[in-house]
Amino acid sequence: MRDAVSIAMSKAPRLMIPGPIDVTDEVLEALRAPVIPHYGDQWVELYTHIRQNLKRIAETDGDVFVMVGSGTAGIDAAIGSAVATGEHMIVVDNGFFSGRMEEIAAGYGIVTHVLHTARGCPVTPGELRAFMHARASGCARRRAVPLRNGDRRSERS
Repeated sequence: MRDAVSIAMSKAPRLMIPGPIDVTDEVLEALRAPVIPHYGDQWVELYTHIRQNLKRIAETDGDVFVMVGSGTAGIDAAIGSAVATGEHMIVVDNGFFSGRMEEIAAGYGIVTHVLHTARGCPVTPGELRAFMHARASGCARRRAVPLRNGDRRSERS
């Protein structure tokens, strides 16, 4: 009888971040390639190509930045560079990752107005409008409304 490790190793990899995401053969093949150093012509060419594709996908002529790090690192960088201490920010909390925005904002001394919605469900424009109207004084001074719409991870851990 095969042991649990050999059975698990025989199955296709599945990432659970927040997943599940099946890892395709194409991705696995790319991961087997030699690592490109983060300097030099090859890296600059790849980075430029990625940024051009992201601009096309986002339909923007603005700057596009590529970050290496966790989703939390990206959220932290976005909030920390867009909203100053003492400014106001509306947070739509509909899941684990979106709820983390409030914690990060608090760390920067940002005043948050939190719209708690059903876990895993996108917020509607009407819900956001009603929330802002009900809290007109604080929400009128908002600097940002970050959204992680449809946060599928519903439990905090």
